This record gives sequence, C-alpha cells and structure tokens, in this order.
Amino acid sequence: ASAGLTIVVDTTAPAVPSIPDLDTVDDSGPASDDNVTNNPTATFNGTADTDAVVTLESDLGGTLGTDTADGTWSIVAATMGEGIHAVSATAMDAAGNTSSSSSNLEVTIDTTAPSTPSIPDLSTGSDSGPSDTDNITNDNTPTIEGTADEDATVTLTSDVDGVLGTADSDGAWTLTTAAMGEGVHALTATAADVAGNMSDATAALTVTIDTIAPAAPAALDLSADSDSGTSSTDDITNDNTPTLDGTADDGVTVTVTSNIDGVLGTTGSDGTWTLTTSAMSDATHAVTAVATDTAGNEGPASSGLTVTIDTVAPAIPSTPDLDAASDSGSSTTDDITNVTAPVF
Repeated sequence: ASAGLTIVVDTTAPAVPSIPDLDTVDDSGPASDDNVTNNPTATFNGTADTDAVVTLESDLGGTLGTDTADGTWSIVAATMGEGIHAVSATAMDAAGNTSSSSSNLEVTIDTTAPSTPSIPDLSTGSDSGPSDTDNITNDNTPTIEGTADEDATVTLTSDVDGVLGTADSDGAWTLTTAAMGEGVHALTATAADVAGNMSDATAALTVTIDTIAPAAPAALDLSADSDSGTSSTDDITNDNTPTLDGTADDGVTVTVTSNIDGVLGTTGSDGTWTLTTSAMSDATHAVTAVATDTAGNEGPASSGLTVTIDTVAPAIPSTPDLDAASDSGSSTTDDITNVTAPVF
C-alpha cells in the first residue's frame, strides 16, 4: 500500500477580527482617538486568530493591505483618498475559511491644508498710538484679530517672543496675547485644521510695544518776550496768552496745565518746545507740563512754574497839585510860582 496521506478537513471560519484601530501615532486630530488623520498611508492595528491572514478593506479604497496575525496584527495602509472611509477587517485561516467582516471603523483622511489666514490686525481698542491704525500700543498683552477658515485653530507668533497664543476660528478669530517684550514685533498667523494640516504663515504685521513713560519736561519758563514785569525773569506779565517754553523728550507731546484754568494747550517737542497759551485768568498760576509719547504713555508732571497774570491797569492818579510851599503867588492856591523847581 502507498504511504498514508493525512488530510485535515477544516470548515470552520476563524473568529471575526476586532474592529480595526487607527494607530495613535497617525491620529493627527485634536484627540488621539478621534480617527482623523492627515496621513493617507496610516497604520491600523487589531487582534485576530493566530496564523490567520487579515485583510484590511475600505469602502472607498478597496483592499488596503494584509498581515498574518500572531494574535495581533498591524497593517500600513495603501494610499487612501481624501474623505471618510469605513474600514473593516476579515480573517482567513490556512484552509481558506474567511471570517465575517469586523464592524467598521470610520476614518477621516484629510491632507489638504487650510487657507492662509488674513494678516493679523491690532484691535483698535488696543492701539494707543496717535492713530488707531498705526499699530503702536502701550498694552503689552494687546488684542489681535483676523479671519481664517471656520473650525481652524490659529496660532499667533512673534519674531521676538515666539508663540503668543492660539484661538479657534468661526471664520473670524480674536486673541489676547501673552505678555510681549518692549520693541518692534513682526506678528504672523498660521491655521491648523482638525486633521493637523498647517497653512502657510501670513505676511507679518509690525507692532510696536512701548510701555515706558517719557521723562518729565524740564526748564519750564515764561518767555522773556512775554515777561512784562520789572525783570524779564520775574514771571509777571500783562499778556494773558503768554508764550511758555521748556525741554522734553524728542517726539513727545507736551500738555501745559494751570491749577486755575486747566489745560492751556499742547505742542510737540523736538527736545525743546514752545507754546502760546489759551487765555489765562488774572491770578497767580501754578503751571506744570506733562509729556505723552506716541504709544500714549504719560510721564510725571514737571515742577511748577509760578506765573502772575495781571491785565488790569491801575487807577488814574489824581490831578497834580502845586505844593503850597512852592506857590509864591498872592494865594497859596493860585498855582503861581517863581520857584523853578517847584514841588507838586
């Protein structure tokens, strides 16, 4: 007789594999288990009978790959197209028996980067410069705003301080920054979608942070041309719109104030300044000056200058009278005299 032939009859299908699982390394969505990825050749894992050949299928892309299980399996998928895939697995044993398909895993493949956000803009409420569009501020945690794709996460970055914060976009976004250092910053924004795809960076917004107040003005003085007193330095004048001058930081705006009349006027400084005041009351005034820089920082007040405004003429003197001792006429009141140096 011939040698015996051993035949194994196996008609039992292997167990249904577990639902495929997207590898956490490839899950680029906000959560590591949200099954959103920007990797079109992502890795899937699962369990199946030992020695079974597992086939991974997509309802959009067909067969994605196979692996022989040792109780677990891992397949790097063939390139998957953009969209939502229903991914399932089947197991086939050595006899060719094939299990039923596992339940589906819904996986979103998104490899398209979001649009580049608009150039960031300093909120008008944070812009403390002379214009609300000059991007100069004394607020070192200003509000920045812009537009970006809906549901994108916007990251704002400074070339000086690095990442200043993130904001969710509903088509527009607003962000109060982390504390920024003094100086000129180039701010850019990028947008990331839920799959982790990153847009290009925007063009830069140049923002100046200035939180340092200017020095107090000095050498506050009534101009000699306006000083009508007995001395050109006695700060007494009959001019109620006198000229004042002094020194202050270059580029600041000087505001001059009277303790009686309030603000008398403002003027720019190039290191020195001159101001013709508004009309001042007749009185003795304590006049001070304050400097404000282009970022809106206000410095301390100068020392006070005491200025006396006196525009009231004295009363008319009485009619002169010839002194009786100098009157040599027949009467001491006839104002006739032979005295060449009479007394009045």
